[in-house]
Amino acid sequence: MKLSVNQLITHGIYLLAYMALQLLVFYDTAVYGLAFCMVYVGFLLTLPLNMHHLVLMVVGLVYGLLMDSFYDTPGIHAAACVLVCYLRPFHLRLITPRGGYEGMSEITINDFGIQWFIMYLLPLVFAHHWFVFILQLWGSKQFTGLLCAILSTLFTSVVLILLQYLFRQVRRN
Repeated sequence: MKLSVNQLITHGIYLLAYMALQLLVFYDTAVYGLAFCMVYVGFLLTLPLNMHHLVLMVVGLVYGLLMDSFYDTPGIHAAACVLVCYLRPFHLRLITPRGGYEGMSEITINDFGIQWFIMYLLPLVFAHHWFVFILQLWGSKQFTGLLCAILSTLFTSVVLILLQYLFRQVRRN
């Protein structure tokens, strides 16, 4: 799959926007210490549909390592991002719309609708968050990982849906 120069620039801007949102707005945002917003995963979820699986995983690795460098976590975000990129094509096959993905290149609420987008978003965001919390709590006696993953998935998903509507409105105007 070849990306045009315009697509590369667009996705480069999305990468910077998601990273900026994560680092400047949601870096230490937590609700009662249980729900964290890891909005940066939205970048990986909005990459083109026809992106080669291996390229997608490499992008996830590099992106995750960038996030790890800011969070001072030794590969936790990289591992979770690679997991999301690994699972994404299989999950997309499971939720293929009736007409298929023909003619679609972007994953947006505007193109697929809110119901499909939620079915797409929730399992992948949950997989990402669950993996992050499992790796962070590895070896500890805390059992809050699953609760944190569920609450953080809901928090992050709501923010990502709101961002989709915001970007959609901006693109229309």
